[in-house]
Amino acid sequence: MHQLDYRLINTTFRNAFDDLLRKSYRKLSITHDCRGQYSEVFFGKMYINDEEVKIQHLFKFFEYLKSAIRVTVKEVRINNCFLLNDELQCQIHDYVVKELIGDKKSEVEVFTGMDNICHPGCKDCLEIAKQCYEYGPVQLNYLTTQPTIPKHFKKLIITDYLLDDIANECVESKTMNTLNKMITSDISCDILQLNISSCRRRTMEILFREVKEAMPMPREILDAILLKWNANSIILKFIDLTRLNYQEGAWLKAKWFKGFRFNDDYRYVYPSSLDFKLQKVEVDFSASPIRSDRLKEGAVDRFFIIPSNQNLIPNIRQVFPTDRLSIRFCQWTALKVPFVFDRLSTQIFKDDHYNLEVDIQLIVNDRKGMEFAHSGDIDDIKAVVDKKLTLVRMENLFDIVFKCRKYNETTGLYCYRLENHVGKKCRLSNRYCSINLEILTREYPHYLDEFRRIVDESTFLSNDYMYDS
Repeated sequence: MHQLDYRLINTTFRNAFDDLLRKSYRKLSITHDCRGQYSEVFFGKMYINDEEVKIQHLFKFFEYLKSAIRVTVKEVRINNCFLLNDELQCQIHDYVVKELIGDKKSEVEVFTGMDNICHPGCKDCLEIAKQCYEYGPVQLNYLTTQPTIPKHFKKLIITDYLLDDIANECVESKTMNTLNKMITSDISCDILQLNISSCRRRTMEILFREVKEAMPMPREILDAILLKWNANSIILKFIDLTRLNYQEGAWLKAKWFKGFRFNDDYRYVYPSSLDFKLQKVEVDFSASPIRSDRLKEGAVDRFFIIPSNQNLIPNIRQVFPTDRLSIRFCQWTALKVPFVFDRLSTQIFKDDHYNLEVDIQLIVNDRKGMEFAHSGDIDDIKAVVDKKLTLVRMENLFDIVFKCRKYNETTGLYCYRLENHVGKKCRLSNRYCSINLEILTREYPHYLDEFRRIVDESTFLSNDYMYDS
């Protein structure tokens, strides 16, 4: 974006450059970034496809993509633009939907985050939503105007406030038939993502209280969606800010539905009555309020000290029946890795299970945290002792890439770039359960050699265990 002057070298170079841009911007990501370090934490800046762009240049660039490059947009992802003022929201919406996409709505395959800036949803957005393969967050008027022909999505995103809206519609119409009309089997998806914010409040007067706790959700609405939409797997994403910062809770007063939270007392979250199992449930904390704790050391540790959060994992398994669970603490600072793993394993074994497989991913800033995955300290964890878990495999170093925020000295602006993270992975298992633990850290060149030396020494000293070399 910041090297467009190179187009002026000659005609051949310009054509090649334009073709490259045309391919790059088929996938359009627009992010308002206001607070943190990694890809889902924000700094008060605008990013187009991971490149910072000044607001005053944003719409000129959109016009350039349309007129000079003649790009055909295949994917649109809007992130956190609800934090912008109404005028900017409207301008971004009109440029993207009416100018860049225009009459090529059938070309769009991914259309997410538009409820940030277009709600309850205009005619153009609804038309795109009914033709793409990945859509969300789903808005209420999409459900009330859905097509009569069946539509299958690869991925659908819903929010906790959509569940509120559906429940409130049922109460307002004074009939449960409203639920059957909005949630039908005409919609289906491979992956269903549920976004939950613990920053919403019941009234505007208490928006800024310090205690952060998710608002109750109508259980029957969620169960109806799981049953009718026939999702194969679930992504449960805990996020910070959302477009709606308080709950429209008329359904709570009517008491038509059972309200629940994932951190409720385990005894009061009843097991799912669904007669099928989901292939996988992924629990993603990478954008949660804990994540926005200014990256303070020990944020994860404090999260698990809170008593209500100690029911989180077993309650998730109560609501979403599955034998495969993935837990991601992406890009968190966790100094006390043994403590975090102990709390997680205690939650995992809080209820009965058979053939359960759990993946846990921790990203640490301190290389000492890496040693836990290949040390004898795991054997001292209470759940490991009580459940007779055995360390059965230890893998060599592996690389995983994450987007990290970097400063571009050439442009004087920020951008996101993929950076390697290295780590270790171990597997603990007994007859009924397997836990795959990944501990990663950013690959800093200045201590990578020292880190590799520590890994080699630890592997040598821990020869009582079975490793894959």
